[in-house]
Amino acid sequence: MKTYRILVADDQPGNLDTIIRYLEESSGIYSILNATNGKIACKVAEKKQPDLIIMDWEMPVMSGIEAIRYLKAQDVTKDIPIIMATGVMLSPAHLKVALDAGAIDYIRKPIERTELLARVNSILKLADSYKMIKEQNENIQSTNKRLLELNYEKDQLIHVVAHDLKVPLSHMSSLVHIIDPNADNLTEKQAAFLQMIGQSSDRLIKLINKILDIEAIESKKAKLHMEPVDIRLLLRQVSEEFTHVAIRKNIEIISQIGEGIVWADKTHLTQILENLLSNAVKFSPKNSQVQVHCVAAEGNIRVEVQDQGKGVLPEEMSQLFIKYQKLSTRPTAGEKSTGLGLSIVKQYVEAMQGRVWCESTPKKGAKFIVEFAQHNPAVQSNT
Repeated sequence: MKTYRILVADDQPGNLDTIIRYLEESSGIYSILNATNGKIACKVAEKKQPDLIIMDWEMPVMSGIEAIRYLKAQDVTKDIPIIMATGVMLSPAHLKVALDAGAIDYIRKPIERTELLARVNSILKLADSYKMIKEQNENIQSTNKRLLELNYEKDQLIHVVAHDLKVPLSHMSSLVHIIDPNADNLTEKQAAFLQMIGQSSDRLIKLINKILDIEAIESKKAKLHMEPVDIRLLLRQVSEEFTHVAIRKNIEIISQIGEGIVWADKTHLTQILENLLSNAVKFSPKNSQVQVHCVAAEGNIRVEVQDQGKGVLPEEMSQLFIKYQKLSTRPTAGEKSTGLGLSIVKQYVEAMQGRVWCESTPKKGAKFIVEFAQHNPAVQSNT
């Protein structure tokens, strides 16, 4: 059975003896310490660190209030619960002073046995709960710190590997594309293999570039060139580029694009739109539609990309923009998914002070929405 150490501080021997006797007679779980003034109580508390202190208000050398304030200012004693005992300072104003100083409770003199034991038992239970929660929080913080360290190490490793792979892969891709697949000295099978090598190396380079993009954003190394961008022209351009991809699945891209100039980095905005269109086509079934809308909304320009896929499950919404996440909904024609596209979208949108979110009903498709500030020359020309 656990033994609780209780410090009783009172300059009156009769009061001290009464409290100690009540505690010792109640059970064998209390180990009692005593002090006859606030200064001695502080020294004992710092040295012995009791589980509970019962502190008289009026004492010589240092009063109970002064002792409480001192103890609550020390790291080793600040969490020890203190009950203020008083027979004179009984007004609401006095009790407020005690509680503001750091007392957790108070008890009136003359001390009544039942009340004393009830308050002591209750506060010790609360103190045990507090200690348990504090230990759990410390364990969680320690675990989180270690996870952050591991995550940093992982990101560093990925960055180094990606960076070191990019150059040789780029050389390989360039060499492959130099070779004419229709050359007379190549068999049909060799030409097909050559094409596969080219496609695979291109896909790897794109993946590496995405990894490096995310690393640049997260390390705050990405440089933004903010300028007025005609989002109408950009959307039309990106939509046209994805038309040939959509045709393979007989998907129609329907655009309703109003005029709008946004304040953004054109290169990153292009990547955002490309990722959203790529996702919409990738997760839409054959013979369906992808709708692209661009409208003005309360001083902002909003782009909406709606697909007709299976949508996003409610329980997976929180994972949607986390890097390397692959959700239960899969591409409809076996397309590859790295789990990086939406993470890049979110990082770039927020870097340009925009917003991005998703609205989805399972089996009824998903709508991804990005919103940027409309260009205001008077406000943004000097930023």
